Amino acid sequence: LPSAKKSDTDQPTMSSEAAHSFIALKKRRREHSRFSLLLLEFNEYLVQDIAVFQYSEPSPEKTWVRCMSTRQEGRLKVCTRSLIFEPSRDIRAPLVRYPLKGTVGLIEPYRLQPGAAAASGIDTNSLFSIVSKVLVDSEVGGRVAPYVTHNYESGLRTIF
Repeated sequence: LPSAKKSDTDQPTMSSEAAHSFIALKKRRREHSRFSLLLLEFNEYLVQDIAVFQYSEPSPEKTWVRCMSTRQEGRLKVCTRSLIFEPSRDIRAPLVRYPLKGTVGLIEPYRLQPGAAAASGIDTNSLFSIVSKVLVDSEVGGRVAPYVTHNYESGLRTIF
């Protein structure tokens, strides 16, 4: 039987391919979630974790195609008292909490104009929107800091 090549410390050496996969595994572990159950309110529970894109609402100045180009990829944490959006790519972007008691109406399906739906090339049946009068930012700039609360008189529509 061929013996394994051993180093001076009597430990087997790692091949370069194994070393690269080990380094990739370590990097993946470093890309951890900024979300913590400690961010939830008392007696609030995490129900589901969904991969989503967050879009801003189209306006006369901002077409749906432009909204698509500025979308944010992330995770939406569905909790018993709020929705929490955690951006995946931008570490400086804050975690955004949408308290359900601050929402206007229900979370509803979002319908695009027929022309915008065809131009976007996405399944418009999978979009939903939330209109919230209160947003709470946490971990602004990638560091733990006091929460920043934003109040909107008429509500801010966010599309997922």
